Amino acid sequence: MQFWALLATVSLASAVPTKVDKRDTLGNYTTSIKAVQTPIPTVSTSEIFDELSLNLWSTFWDTSHNDWVDVCGATNKSHLWSVAVAGRAIALGGDDSKTQKAVDIFSEYKSASVAGYSATQAKDTDIYTDDDAQVVWALVDAYNVLGDKTILDEAIALHEFIENQKNPQIGGITWNYQGKYVALISVVEAALSALKIYEVKQNRKLIDFAKYCLGWTFDNLLDPENKFINDGKSTDGSVNQGKLTYTVGVAMSSLAYLLKWDQSEDWLAKAVELGVRSLGGGNLDSQFFTDGYINDTPDHSVYFYAGLADILELTSPLGGYQNDAYGLFKNELVRETRHLYDQYSSVLNGCQKKGGFNSLLNYGSLTQIFYQVNRVAPRI
Repeated sequence: MQFWALLATVSLASAVPTKVDKRDTLGNYTTSIKAVQTPIPTVSTSEIFDELSLNLWSTFWDTSHNDWVDVCGATNKSHLWSVAVAGRAIALGGDDSKTQKAVDIFSEYKSASVAGYSATQAKDTDIYTDDDAQVVWALVDAYNVLGDKTILDEAIALHEFIENQKNPQIGGITWNYQGKYVALISVVEAALSALKIYEVKQNRKLIDFAKYCLGWTFDNLLDPENKFINDGKSTDGSVNQGKLTYTVGVAMSSLAYLLKWDQSEDWLAKAVELGVRSLGGGNLDSQFFTDGYINDTPDHSVYFYAGLADILELTSPLGGYQNDAYGLFKNELVRETRHLYDQYSSVLNGCQKKGGFNSLLNYGSLTQIFYQVNRVAPRI
């Protein structure tokens, strides 16, 4: 995610204290929740996901070289971020042969000198922690399909590399190898990496690490006014006040996963507040929306969809307010994905330029979005 994180670092706020007691202020929010109306369901989300998965493979997998191409009809190789997104989308489809190939290609990105994965097939130390965390997610999903312990071992080794990217000056997880900037996305994706591994191989240190990441996030990056999470922090203490859907989404996912195994804090209330605030209490008028729809493209908003789906599938509401919030989350998932379907249905058949879905990253992200909504809504 190199370009977007660099773009987000252009404007930095003035220095703030390294630690502020903010985490207890998140989770106390209640507001009247406006119901979101959904269209009459006409299409099966599982059928859309299956079709997208098939077209993702047939359009972007180069069978002659056993590798992904970055743009359909071209031969240029993809960056690791795109390969991780596409590989995970294939693993989620459950096809053994395709999943094995999608996992095998990761070796072409493994750095020749350190335990991380390079952003390109140069295999150098141009390594981004958030990209590597997504490789961990894909490896764990592939392990669940194939049952191959070597895949799980690789996921664990890569996660251990990520854990070692703690910033020695300000804490958190650095965005890039030997870098100084701590990006929110690298911290929350590292937390989710630990929790996904813990699901298949319980080691309490993984829970402790995830709690460290989330605690650092709330203490350092939680905006005291609107309770959204800022984009990152530099070693001089300055905070980047950019806010993005995919970072909020991964935070919600991490909180939902953590709740399964740890009750030391009210993780659910924190996740619900992030979701409700992001959706403007159902008014769909937060900074993440334009004309009533999510204003991020699918390659960034995919993890916002996942965050809402994780809350809905992995947790249960407590009381009337959270019941209303869960109804909001589900209806908004249905409404947004139906909008995507209506807007981009022409690209379901493969490579077309409309909507930018001629790239591996965008098409893989769209595929994952429909997987997420299918977890909670069979039809849209």
